Amino acid sequence: MPGGRPIIVLSLILALLQSNILLAKAYASSNGTGISTFEIPVGNETYSVEYSMSNGGSITNVETNIPSSLSLLLTVESPADGYLEMTFVRQTYDALSFTEHWPIVFVDGEEVVPEIGWMCDQITISIPLQARSEHVELAYGDILMEHTHGYPQIIDVIRTVEVDGQQLSIRMMTDSLKCDVSFLQQEKKFHIDIRGRSEADIEQGYFRLTIPHDLLGGNYAVLVDGRPVEFQEQRFFIKSNTDIAAEFAVRDDFSPYRASHLTSSYPVDAKSIDVIGTSAFPEPGMSDLNARRDLQKDPIILSYDISHSYNEDEAHTIIDLLITDENGGELVKNVTFDLEMIKIGEETPLLVDEFYAENGTITFDITHQGPVQVSGIRKDFPYAWTPEPGTDVIPMQLPLEPDASYQLKIEILTTDYAHDFHPYPDESVYLHFATDGSEAGAIRVVPEFPYHIVLISSVVIGSIIAISRRGPLLRFYEQGR
Repeated sequence: MPGGRPIIVLSLILALLQSNILLAKAYASSNGTGISTFEIPVGNETYSVEYSMSNGGSITNVETNIPSSLSLLLTVESPADGYLEMTFVRQTYDALSFTEHWPIVFVDGEEVVPEIGWMCDQITISIPLQARSEHVELAYGDILMEHTHGYPQIIDVIRTVEVDGQQLSIRMMTDSLKCDVSFLQQEKKFHIDIRGRSEADIEQGYFRLTIPHDLLGGNYAVLVDGRPVEFQEQRFFIKSNTDIAAEFAVRDDFSPYRASHLTSSYPVDAKSIDVIGTSAFPEPGMSDLNARRDLQKDPIILSYDISHSYNEDEAHTIIDLLITDENGGELVKNVTFDLEMIKIGEETPLLVDEFYAENGTITFDITHQGPVQVSGIRKDFPYAWTPEPGTDVIPMQLPLEPDASYQLKIEILTTDYAHDFHPYPDESVYLHFATDGSEAGAIRVVPEFPYHIVLISSVVIGSIIAISRRGPLLRFYEQGR
């Protein structure tokens, strides 16, 4: 039929456009680096992606299934084992919805683990190939499509700085196209160069920094282009490698540490963010973040004395704690306790807080009345109560009742170095006391096997002493700014 062939050709072209299939525009770069490009159509936009293949191969076809399944399908020529490395500019990665959900990668139908290099302006993916591999698929990581994300998307990156020969990291979540980080040790400050999203119809960008307190601690201040801004702080404590801890981790080894999330916004035309603290690594008395007491070889002794006093107006409970080295008998410095007090038979604690004994000794003067109140100084790091200068006493109010029995749980968090949280599961001591009697003793604190050792000395005012180990703990502190 006259004119039939042009109609068939036109139909094929329309079918290709409707299925969003595009032949790769691959060509060797003129500078001889072996870098080629292909294009990806997403919606009304077309994005270029640079790639190279270590085995001399090439991408011969590109197919996108967007928005139906959010995947990128590549046909490759792979003459030998090697790697396909692709570099996506941030806008391309956002358009593919790969920024907030890492893509799942398949080579000829088999899942492979790529190496992904994250930067705020671009993402690099290196995919292992075998000789005669033919098809590579990058599929949207949220397979169940449970999440939807606005544009621009938030990238999650870890930035590492070198301080006194050690590699130390912070974590950043932001929509910025730039996040170059520098640590100004003498100024106790992180400086971050940023670039907002001019292509998006927004006025404010988003950032969240996760900073370990032993790197930069204290009462933070956040500045955007040199001007203070409001922010939200969330403090947390990671003690070991757990599923929940992994979401917040900054360090690969999951060594115990405290950190803060600092969350705020910035105008899209802003150029920099500064985070200023009041303490910075290394502080006096701490030359190595990895230095710590081995409690198996060098245990500590916790001595305690619990007494009570009464008069017509008020009642007091005095708790003296003293921490010494078992081997030398000297006071152990920089001890941080987590204290939990609960009335026997009840479930809700009267007190859960942390206290810091710089010189290894501390006294709690508890007035029997409510509401719960602690007096002293809340240190920047560790985030714990410490006595006022010139005294070892922390006054507090607790609604203790006459002729009642209580359990005091004492968890040792740090010794020797204020930044050095012990790598073992929690070293905890349990004391039972009654408000109509006194008790004193000494306990050797050393990690043991996962069981409880209980010693009962009296039914009425007896002391139950237990050395225990618990599971990992992640504790949060919310603090608005």
